[in-house]
Amino acid sequence: MRFTANEWLKPEDTKRTKDRVEFLCEWRAARAKVENVRRYRILSNRALVEVARRDPSKRDELLEVWGIGDKKADQFGRSLLAALAHFRSGPRLAIAAPKRKTTSKITRARKGSKAQLELRIAQ
Repeated sequence: MRFTANEWLKPEDTKRTKDRVEFLCEWRAARAKVENVRRYRILSNRALVEVARRDPSKRDELLEVWGIGDKKADQFGRSLLAALAHFRSGPRLAIAAPKRKTTSKITRARKGSKAQLELRIAQ
């Protein structure tokens, strides 16, 4: 059986909290895709719902959430707090997945009369 973060919600949770959970689920999925790990490795469902309920705005507040210690705060805290600030700022927009850390180099070489472009991505 597959559990979702919504199963951790309580009847007394507000609609805003439920919307925040949905938004954070999208953030977690995007982050997991970039990190190439399963979603629960970013944040557990329980921790995600606790973040949505508490709505932290600083790292110290984030550290008070069940399931988030120094390591998680160092790895994902800045991104998570930015996502929450984005949610607070107004209408909900689609979450853009964070860019992978890559460097690229474009070189141009001439072969005959045609120019060729080559893109090298180092990861």
